[in-house]
Amino acid sequence: MKKFISILTALAFAAALTVGSSAMLFLGDVNRDGKVNSTDALSILRYIVGLDVGGNFDRAAADINGDGAINSADALSALRITVGLEKTYELPSEKQEILSFYNSALDKTYAKTTEIEETVTDDYGLWVDIPVTDEGQRMNFGPDTYNYFFTDGLDEYGNAPEDIAPNSLLTEEMIKQISIKKIKNGYEVNLELWFEEAGLSEVPEIQYCGGVPFYYINDETDDFEYNGGQIMYIGTKVTAFINEDGYVESFDVYVPYESYYSILFDYEGDIYKSEIAEIGYRQHHFDIITTRR
Repeated sequence: MKKFISILTALAFAAALTVGSSAMLFLGDVNRDGKVNSTDALSILRYIVGLDVGGNFDRAAADINGDGAINSADALSALRITVGLEKTYELPSEKQEILSFYNSALDKTYAKTTEIEETVTDDYGLWVDIPVTDEGQRMNFGPDTYNYFFTDGLDEYGNAPEDIAPNSLLTEEMIKQISIKKIKNGYEVNLELWFEEAGLSEVPEIQYCGGVPFYYINDETDDFEYNGGQIMYIGTKVTAFINEDGYVESFDVYVPYESYYSILFDYEGDIYKSEIAEIGYRQHHFDIITTRR
């Protein structure tokens, strides 16, 4: 008697077995009929070998193990889910559901955050008193790394984790798009914020609620004075990596921007004014350390 059976033979035995679903997306439910069964496993196999799978095949649901590829391992996982030997994962599929999952993960994480390590890189073109007609003077800074330590929810300057890394205050109206996918050992959430414009020292609402805003503010070391202007955030993109326990382990935040402003400076007793433009991006990476580790 044979000690093994082929996947296709096992599919025939498992045909009547299903795993039910809610309105959310179940990984493995490639035909989106609300359950994971042998039909889904067979569809994955057909897709792998290039056979027709119809117009309802959901690639996002087919990559069950989250490795970025659809292969026989996913077909086997679908079969194992069908017979109860493997766990499936339910993913939110609607915009509001994904955003709620994301915001909740941030709140859960920040409640136990003890340290944040941030790496910042700047890359932009700089124009001074000339039209923005070419690439300008190229400016590159970083990567620079900063560490923040929290006791009872605050760092030494009184900042909470959400004051450093992306906040959890985003609403549907603030985001242009958001998506989620299963990856190995967790989930990846990608979102893009709508365009926003603010004064140099003003708090930009959308960036404050879920991005990483920055400001032009003079300190005692400056030999000039900012004299007004605007920052335009051109679609900030945030990627959050969330583990299977629902804690955010890291963020990547890409902030493309344009800023136009003027400065006043003293030269031999006379006050001069220069018009300045910057067009480029700021890139952040955050690693979040919590007490649960």
